[in-house]
Amino acid sequence: MNNEKVSQVYRVLSMYERLKNGEKIHKSEEAARFHTSEKSIQRNLQSIRDFIELENTNEYLDYDRSKRAYVIETASRSDEGGNYFCLDLDPLEEESSIVYWSHERNEIEKVANNLNLFLDAFYEI
Repeated sequence: MNNEKVSQVYRVLSMYERLKNGEKIHKSEEAARFHTSEKSIQRNLQSIRDFIELENTNEYLDYDRSKRAYVIETASRSDEGGNYFCLDLDPLEEESSIVYWSHERNEIEKVANNLNLFLDAFYEI
């Protein structure tokens, strides 16, 4: 493998590892660190985003505007009791429903047929 390819692989793995450890990634800082362009860093971040999506985790790569940095976020949210609202990605359904998982009872309850209906319920409160 040529040095350029090794360098690219190292950049992607380095950024991914730091993102998984909760660090923020700034394109300009990464470009300076690896002596490459911000466009190359952007392509590397897209590779990380694609990998996370293929792994079907409840995580995603997000650009946090308030921090002006890329971070890995978790797609599900919990209440104070450790229960989760989750997006049900059933491939047999046309739309992904929102479910509530009670960890103590290990039960799943469908709370909305899709994300828009779930969010609309919050506006009514």
